[in-house]
Amino acid sequence: ILYPAFRKAGGKEQDIMYHEAKEEHRTVDSLVLPDLKKTDPSSTEFSGRAKVVKELLEHHIEEEETEMFPQAKKLLGKALLEELGAEMEAMKAAHKKAMAKKPLAA
Repeated sequence: ILYPAFRKAGGKEQDIMYHEAKEEHRTVDSLVLPDLKKTDPSSTEFSGRAKVVKELLEHHIEEEETEMFPQAKKLLGKALLEELGAEMEAMKAAHKKAMAKKPLAA
């Protein structure tokens, strides 16, 4: 919700930041987490993979907090950011509701 609005409101720099952030999400969601979920938590391999996930997330969060979010605040303004925040909260609630109905995997 935020990323497309950020990209639309910005220029070339924001477009580049948008694509980098989306790629970081894709990397964790598609490559790193699936492998981590298949790894025995008591193994050293798990420890290594967990450390990589932690480092990727810390890097991504730092970029969002120090670069993207301050720019988004200036580009989008308080009213639009509040509207986007409400959309995110609604999406989160719908996701939680859907997950609560989903049976646990065996």
